[in-house]
Amino acid sequence: MIKTTSETIPGTLTLALESLGRASLGEGALEVSVGDAAALPVLDVRRLDERLVKSAFAPLCHRRLGDVFAEAARPDRRRLDEVLAAAFPRLLPLVPELAPALAATVETRLARARTFA
Repeated sequence: MIKTTSETIPGTLTLALESLGRASLGEGALEVSVGDAAALPVLDVRRLDERLVKSAFAPLCHRRLGDVFAEAARPDRRRLDEVLAAAFPRLLPLVPELAPALAATVETRLARARTFA
C-alpha cells in the first residue's frame, strides 16, 4: 500500500521531462539542460491532502493497470488526477485534457517508432 503521498507522484517529474525536455524522433527526453530544469514546474507535495491522495490512489493498487489508452478512460485514474490537481488550482482546468493529450503523445511516439521498424 502507499506509504507516503510523494510515492504517488514520481511520474510527474518524468512526464514533465518528457513534455518539456529536448526530444527527438519519439525517443522521449534525450537531454535536459540547467535552463530546462529551472523551467520545470515543481509540485509542492505539502499542499496535497494525503488522505485524499491515498483514497484516490488505492483503487489503482487493487487492479491491473492497462495501457495508456485504456487508462485514459478510467474514472479512478481521472479521480486521482483531479485530487492531485486540486492542490494546484491553476491545473484544475487542464484535468479533462490530460488523458487525451497523453494518449495522443503516446500514439505519435508509436507511429514514429513504426517508421523505423
